[in-house]
Amino acid sequence: MKLLLSTLAAASFALAQHDTTSPLTKPILVDSLSYLEQGLEDNLAQTAYTLSQWTNGQIPKDCFDIANNEGQAPTDYEVYEVTYSDCGDPWLFCYHKNSEVTIDSMARQFSQLPIQMRQWDRHIITIPSTDGHAYNSNGNIVFFRPVDDMTNVFVHETGHSLDLLGAYGSQLSSSDNWWDNYNQDSNVPDPYAQTDALEDVAQNTVVAVYNENVNGGYGGIEPKYENIFHQFATIITVARDNGEGNSIITPGENQQCSHRLTNSQPVNVDGSTPSRIRRDVADVSLKYAEPIVVSGDAPSTKDRCQLSW
Repeated sequence: MKLLLSTLAAASFALAQHDTTSPLTKPILVDSLSYLEQGLEDNLAQTAYTLSQWTNGQIPKDCFDIANNEGQAPTDYEVYEVTYSDCGDPWLFCYHKNSEVTIDSMARQFSQLPIQMRQWDRHIITIPSTDGHAYNSNGNIVFFRPVDDMTNVFVHETGHSLDLLGAYGSQLSSSDNWWDNYNQDSNVPDPYAQTDALEDVAQNTVVAVYNENVNGGYGGIEPKYENIFHQFATIITVARDNGEGNSIITPGENQQCSHRLTNSQPVNVDGSTPSRIRRDVADVSLKYAEPIVVSGDAPSTKDRCQLSW
């Protein structure tokens, strides 16, 4: 049975109850959330995985489109099926041959996301660049100049997937629930959270994941945690309410993926559609997880992308 979601891209996003794209005016709590990186790396367990590279001259359509939009040649990409021990269906990574880190580094860092978070991401895409930043486009996470220690970025970008693609049932960042709790706090986490409500939710997802997985929680590292408590506590609550067996943002009873975003269809690296009479056309259908079918495109965070390293 497919999980069919009419995403917040067209109807829900356009009819949002609250403005999710205007700057927030609350002062920042800290200059950066980078002080959470080590705790996340140390406490989010790595999941075993295997790699299998495509050799058929094909690439997922979303990767093809994003590569072209970013001025990259699809022929410069290596496509890997990354199969984790907690999900029988592999993720498709589109890895640029000149990427600054190895495919193993990307697969390892992604493996640290709890499975109920990871299953809301579609493709992972790398792009060589002079500066490091990332954005989320309809569940595709795009990394420019990726590095070996960006667990917090994986959490942040996946936070967009959870918010915008329906993991919480409806878009959290535009809900009365979010804004009522936001209004009870004196601060937002950091300057990036001031960008708008979408980025505030994503940054508070980083705080919430830290709080729920690191001994001592956020209060153990941040004495003024109460200044943003209602925001990250809201993430914790909706993640628990919508989890299967345990919270979405923690490992636990649900040891295997239950649902997955559907993969984009393979195209030839020149953009043409592979002939179905070819025996080497990649089969990207899901065999184990129930497909999450998203109608339309969720809002991309590309134009507001400022999260950098």
